Amino acid sequence: MPLPGLDVGGQLFFVNTNAIYVMDLATKAQMPSYTIKNENASLPESLKEWGLGISYTSAPFNAQAGLRLDGGVDPMNKYESKTYLKGYYGDGDRTDPISTTRWGGPNYKHQNKVWNAASATAGTPKSFSDGMYGFFGFNIKAVKNLALKVQGQFNNIPAFEEFGYGIFNETIGYQILPKFYAGVILFQQFYGSDVFDDAKYVNFPFFRSLPVVSYQLTSKIKSALETTVGLCQDVLETPWFDIKPKLDFAIAASGAMRAQVYYLFERADFADYKGVNYDGVDYHKHEIGLEIDFVF
Repeated sequence: MPLPGLDVGGQLFFVNTNAIYVMDLATKAQMPSYTIKNENASLPESLKEWGLGISYTSAPFNAQAGLRLDGGVDPMNKYESKTYLKGYYGDGDRTDPISTTRWGGPNYKHQNKVWNAASATAGTPKSFSDGMYGFFGFNIKAVKNLALKVQGQFNNIPAFEEFGYGIFNETIGYQILPKFYAGVILFQQFYGSDVFDDAKYVNFPFFRSLPVVSYQLTSKIKSALETTVGLCQDVLETPWFDIKPKLDFAIAASGAMRAQVYYLFERADFADYKGVNYDGVDYHKHEIGLEIDFVF
């Protein structure tokens, strides 16, 4: 470590098999299944599966950044093709060859670059070597009681116009009183400009703001209220909205066991596009939940 607080590291991901998926059409009445044949992966392509990260910590701020490269030893999967507003765009599993929900996913313009389509309902995946992503983040600690954090990530960078997406968020908050906190988290999500089929989808960024206030009722019980307002032009007919009042309980010492009781209301109204009626995917959800976390 050449400087105090600086940390640099790397990873090499050893991929020793290259999965080949073969469509089984024996039972046409059901979703086709796959048999998997494993072959030795190409060594030069395997050596491209590596990552590099760097972080720096200091009294006034922390920062980190990283890069993950991708070799052509495996197909694109759902972790490399995430989507937002899934009622409209569908699930990113559309490119995961062993996903049970693959047939309901988005219609990518360049599907032929990741999928050998023998027909509308059959095919095999191609190797995908453009899954490189980079991330960064920093938080400012110089001002007492002020929370200021920024994070971002670009995905599928070499093929960004075809399959890429970006995620950013910024947190601004202030501990107004010893027991009272107020803040807001801003989110921005977007796709590369040439991702989806123009005949079915409009491509527009999704902007969300999530204000939150919390109050420490006792040493072990905290109350909080979160709400979200989201905008996505020509995709949402009205702004996305949710509200979540909750109670957090610290049940054991050092936070080893925590519980949360909450109520969540969520609403999404999708706009019709080029004659496609999306009213059927609108939803209004009421949810009462209990979450318990054990940390060990």
